[in-house]
Amino acid sequence: MKKSIIYSLSLIFSILFIAACVNPNKYDLRYNLQKGDSFIQTVDMDMTSSVMGHEVKITMNASVGMDVVDIQDGIYQISTAYRSMKMSSESETMQMRFDTENPDAYPQSAAFSRIMQAMVNVPFDVEMDRQGKVVEISGFENLQKAIIDAAAGSAEEMSKQIAMQMSEQQFSEEQLKEMFSQFRNIYPVHPIKIGDSWEATDSRNMNGMELAMTAKYTLQAVEGNIATVAVSGKFDAQSSAISTAQGDISTTIDGHLSGTTNINLENGMAIAGNLLTSIDATMDIGGRNVEQKTVVKMQLKSE
Repeated sequence: MKKSIIYSLSLIFSILFIAACVNPNKYDLRYNLQKGDSFIQTVDMDMTSSVMGHEVKITMNASVGMDVVDIQDGIYQISTAYRSMKMSSESETMQMRFDTENPDAYPQSAAFSRIMQAMVNVPFDVEMDRQGKVVEISGFENLQKAIIDAAAGSAEEMSKQIAMQMSEQQFSEEQLKEMFSQFRNIYPVHPIKIGDSWEATDSRNMNGMELAMTAKYTLQAVEGNIATVAVSGKFDAQSSAISTAQGDISTTIDGHLSGTTNINLENGMAIAGNLLTSIDATMDIGGRNVEQKTVVKMQLKSE
């Protein structure tokens, strides 16, 4: 009898242990969007950069509308367009602000605001898989063309030059991929439980610099249908030497990032997030080192 009770208890504990291992409240973090879904995501950025005792502060707010227009083989086709954009840039020698919703709010940069206003509601397509990886961006040329055409009609030469640079640098296919991967390309391959971590690595060439990044993600908590994912990571980059009148110039970058993202478990959308990135750059200018420190704070909200 005693042996039977011990055997029964052992069997029960074994079953409970196996059950706990088989299904320890695992969560499948991935996109589960439906055709016809619409979202508006707003990103706020606050950046401070200092070099040789001089400081530049840039704040930006961008609102983007996204409509799921098709789903093929697990790839979402999302029609995307900027709804609004605001930016403020301040340094010891220059100040510039623009607001696409109110271009006359800052008379000094009204011409630039009107140029940037041309990109509002210009559609382009983002193709993304269920893990949040941006597979392709098409139609970005429409953004560039809208800015270039608006700049061509402006009489303000400085606004023209800045707008042309932004159209090439900020709204290229590579930069848009990078932009739309933030807060999205963070999902694990397999279902996970609270406390589990997974890593992601990335390497790419950005404007002549070989960038390598490693990030560690951890499922911190689940409350209702909202999952909180924490991230910590590091990245480094090295540019090839560029010959100039001042001598050869090369740049080495060392960076770290940390933050959290809140994810809706029903559709996989990031509904809120924050990301802190610190960057230490060393520029070798003809044998002379120049240090640059940059801190970038980003916040995301979705509705």
